Amino acid sequence: MSKNWKGMLNKCMIILMCVPINFYGQKKGNAEKSIDQYSIYQKMLEVPIPQGIVDENSPWLHFRVPLKKVKKKGDKNELEQRRYHFLLSKDSTFTKGVIRSKPKLWSFFNPYTVLEKGIWYWKYGVSLEPKSRGIKWSSEKYTFKITGSERQVSPPTAREVIKRIVEKPGPHVVLLPDEIGNLLPSEYPEIKEGILNNLKKLLKKRPEIKIVVDESTYPNRLKGNSESKKFRFFQLATLKQFKGFSNRIESLLKGYLLTGNEDYKKRGLEEFYKLDHQFHTIMMKYGKHPGYPDDFVLEAHIKLMTLILDAFAKDISEEWRNKIVELLFKFKKELIIGVLLILAGIIFFI
Repeated sequence: MSKNWKGMLNKCMIILMCVPINFYGQKKGNAEKSIDQYSIYQKMLEVPIPQGIVDENSPWLHFRVPLKKVKKKGDKNELEQRRYHFLLSKDSTFTKGVIRSKPKLWSFFNPYTVLEKGIWYWKYGVSLEPKSRGIKWSSEKYTFKITGSERQVSPPTAREVIKRIVEKPGPHVVLLPDEIGNLLPSEYPEIKEGILNNLKKLLKKRPEIKIVVDESTYPNRLKGNSESKKFRFFQLATLKQFKGFSNRIESLLKGYLLTGNEDYKKRGLEEFYKLDHQFHTIMMKYGKHPGYPDDFVLEAHIKLMTLILDAFAKDISEEWRNKIVELLFKFKKELIIGVLLILAGIIFFI
């Protein structure tokens, strides 16, 4: 990475990391997992792609087969049982030089290799478990053309990404390991001093990490309303508290990444453990469904957990690492896929 690019990256990181710094009580300053959605393009994928000219080599192949409606209450759709298959070849009969995917849990595929110039043919298939028997292949063949002028972008496989993550110490996404403690803008002394002063104030405060539900705060003018409105009132009240703590902890942890000061890391992790307890107790009582927190609470906690898993994995116990991973897969599978795709892109350019 050139010095110019690294300098630009550092400045971008400073902006990204300093923006969320807030102070509690003040106003702001396996390698494959199933994806529980029809399409990575949401509802925009009208036809299988690619077809015709492509702009990257190797290209992603992607299709969508709508799920059948569940007729009986309690029955499950076939999403979890589905396996997707791809055939790719320069031979339109698919009898020679065929790149065949393994059964996949999602309906997109990359050959993970730069393809030769010429016309390429592909088709897709769908099967159901067990053992992916009875593949139903698409009746049509799709084609795209490699001209040699495409951007050559061959992403690493999921296994390669995981191997790199295991072998190379983190962080992997937020920043690079050798950048920890070296991100303060020394060329702008006033900004640097302001950041350090704000972080010192943050460390000086020691709020009790506890979500309080105080019935006496419920306004008299609302007491004649239904229980559902009362529930919503305290749902918002607890969310405000949770977000305040979450923002504070994020700022403490990023304070360590900016400065290298271990005190910020120690305090941030200590407060995260306490907030996680609040997440599993009080916040679960004010979610949309039993045992499932409010979406905004979940978003805030996931943001913290992914930061910790990436930048502080070696600072937490194996028990906590496993706990965070399990929670992420339970509540937000698609987020993990997104992180893996980001990692793939970063590792490709390192």
